[in-house]
Amino acid sequence: MEDEDMSAKGRFIINANTRICSKYFRLTCHQVDYDTLLSESRFPCPGRDMYFRSGVCSVITQFDGRNLDVIYSDRTSWGNRLLQHWLRIKLKECIISIAEKVLPDRLHYWEQQKGLKAKSVSVKLLRGKTLGRCFHDGRIELSPKILLMLESYTDSVILHEMAHLKYHHHRQSFWNYLSILLGEDSKAQSTRMDLEMGIKYCKRPKTNLVI
Repeated sequence: MEDEDMSAKGRFIINANTRICSKYFRLTCHQVDYDTLLSESRFPCPGRDMYFRSGVCSVITQFDGRNLDVIYSDRTSWGNRLLQHWLRIKLKECIISIAEKVLPDRLHYWEQQKGLKAKSVSVKLLRGKTLGRCFHDGRIELSPKILLMLESYTDSVILHEMAHLKYHHHRQSFWNYLSILLGEDSKAQSTRMDLEMGIKYCKRPKTNLVI
């Protein structure tokens, strides 16, 4: 498949400038010379994956449970669609694997702090901008996206869904209760969070990941 400048079409691409950093996950890109990349590709090890193009290694990823290192050379073609698809899959797998451990533990922490109890909690890719869902039977689903937020915002999403354990709507009584859980005005906090997250994730779309 021929290379294509995907960024020219306004699509997000993962490239040498991509950086993702949160309390629980970090992605960093490292350039090495071409011979070093080929040499490293001959030594598979736990957490290491390699993308080959025409039988030659183009990118190596190394994941240690928190950090994802992307190793490339000056011959790496970031505009290749197959490479981009492969990298997206790797990033999603890493983020989801961490989220499945961290987010339930974080919710259980808040259960103890706030005296609330969910029937169950699971991590699931949700449609659109949905970050969490609470069902009438007390089940909570959390998007792995919230792992990439500031921890205070991750907690805000979790507490928002936990507030639905008591109020299954968005009327004023819900927002009043959420304010108690948050310790601040919930609508003002939500507005500030939307504004700050919008600036962080939309201002430079080519260097931030949305999963």
